[in-house]
Amino acid sequence: MTHESGVNQPAKGSEAEWNRFKPISPGLAIGRIGLHWFEEIGEIVRERISPNTASAETMRRVQAHNPDSFWGLFRREEGAPHRLEGFYGQLLLSPKGHGALVNRSLNRIDPPADALARAGERPDAAYMWCAVAKKKAALMQATIASELQYLSGIPYYAALATEDGLKIGRNLGMKPVTPEDDRAGGLFRLPPVLPRMQMSGSNSMIRIKVVETAAELDQAKMIRAATFVSEQDCPFGEEFDGNDFSAQHIVGYVNEEPAATIRIRYFATFVKFERYAVLKRFRKTGVKDELLGFAADLVRRKGYTKIYFHAEARLTGFWRERGFDKFPREAGIRFSDHDYIEIWKTLSPHPDPLTMDSDPMVLNRPEGRWDVEGILDRSAVRARAGAL
Repeated sequence: MTHESGVNQPAKGSEAEWNRFKPISPGLAIGRIGLHWFEEIGEIVRERISPNTASAETMRRVQAHNPDSFWGLFRREEGAPHRLEGFYGQLLLSPKGHGALVNRSLNRIDPPADALARAGERPDAAYMWCAVAKKKAALMQATIASELQYLSGIPYYAALATEDGLKIGRNLGMKPVTPEDDRAGGLFRLPPVLPRMQMSGSNSMIRIKVVETAAELDQAKMIRAATFVSEQDCPFGEEFDGNDFSAQHIVGYVNEEPAATIRIRYFATFVKFERYAVLKRFRKTGVKDELLGFAADLVRRKGYTKIYFHAEARLTGFWRERGFDKFPREAGIRFSDHDYIEIWKTLSPHPDPLTMDSDPMVLNRPEGRWDVEGILDRSAVRARAGAL
């Protein structure tokens, strides 16, 4: 997908417009929203969020200023033009806008142009403005994050307007900007760190994290045993192949139930994703894309930009939709009674990768939690034994 200005946009609902979107499943796609959709978006916002929000004209102006601000979920049925099924809007803030947001002088209903980053500029921060996702929030987030990797690492803010939103935000690790913000309606900052949680499906909560305990590793193994050993008749000794203790594992939870896992092995110039498994009853919750997005973010932060993977040949389309390409050779892989192909994906470099020049205390922190103070940070300021 490419940036679009307000000039020469394809007609609303046209084939040319549909072809600019990123397909995520048959008849469903995500893309930047053209300026002609904002009357409809304004009606949706007034009906489903609040009548006291930004006008359609203001939202159109924000999108014209920076086309990465609004993203739509579009559905197309055979013989009919595509329609808008959901959307996500954000204010991509300039340094001036970031400062104004934090000191409460930013007009969030009608933000001035100099508070917003222009197209192609890396914003200083982002504010989650409005969203109507129709149970596709996790899928939209994963796709938008993949398309906007240049935003990785910037601070994100949100106003938690309701008590339910406040509870969810706290569970996500969101922190009030000031003590006075710790209430419904206050301004919160999202943690710049994994794990992350999202609402998906029928109000299902998805949480993704790096395995840190023996119990969590057992959960990863349970998911793989149910998926590969039981469902696909893979011999136990072939599934648990001797690499588990030399690899990193990630587990995804749906309503705190272990639901999905992936294994990562690190090589000199690339990472290899392995043992990607999702329990059957959770395959429509969005956890599969959240897990992949989490894993990609993790390895990018560690400085890797190439992912290599052995995909079942029958699932080629699934991986193509997620940005993976066929590896440029014909290896003819077969193991555990299934045919596989080699696929790979190139990631954009992380804007703040971990290196030997990183803060030494950051490098001490648990995997995936590099931006949050760890136990050794606290020990560094603990009073020395024997001190008065």
